[in-house]
Amino acid sequence: MRQLVSICLVGMSLFFFESKADSRFGVVLVVKGNVNIKATSGADKTATVGLDLVEGDKLTTGPESTAKIVTVDRNVIVVGEKSELVFEKYKHEDEKKKAVVLNLKEGNVRSSIKKKYDQKEEYYHIKTPTSVAGVRGTDFYVEHNVASKENVICTFEGKVSYKPNESQTGFLVEAGKFIRHKQGEDVKIITAKAPWVEKTLKSLEVTGKEEIPAGDKSKSVK
Repeated sequence: MRQLVSICLVGMSLFFFESKADSRFGVVLVVKGNVNIKATSGADKTATVGLDLVEGDKLTTGPESTAKIVTVDRNVIVVGEKSELVFEKYKHEDEKKKAVVLNLKEGNVRSSIKKKYDQKEEYYHIKTPTSVAGVRGTDFYVEHNVASKENVICTFEGKVSYKPNESQTGFLVEAGKFIRHKQGEDVKIITAKAPWVEKTLKSLEVTGKEEIPAGDKSKSVK
């Protein structure tokens, strides 16, 4: 009987470990300032380099604070100051269909996408409370202001589809263009270079050399 109980416990432990590994989103590479993680278990923890992130984790940053994350399939996510980002869904290239959903409650985030998503069966979305931005493979910036309900979408490379929640269609934002849009207003694509682009690229830097740490160097929130 004891042997049977032990086997069951080991099996349950292995199942839990595999489930957690399957839901692994990525690893924290860089932390500047005050960055915190609320785990799916409800535990709060200060973010540190090498920390694992899994589906459902929420990352928040304080003033003058940033965090850089590299995903399992080498996409790079940089979260700017005074932001709240939920890692809502992640299926990487080892699974049948790739899918990423980031939920930006407030603040700003830059995504540098190395892998291709057809936006049909495979997709990469950044949601805000009032919109969805989807990409195929690109480098872009999303910002959401809770008070004004304003979104900013700026594409550095590639193309981004921006769809307000109240709209039936999306708007294509190509490289070098941006949108500054408030809920309920018409969407206007601005062709002039955004004056804050260089500052954004510097503060939310992506080098292209980001690599996920070896397995023995990463750690999980418990």
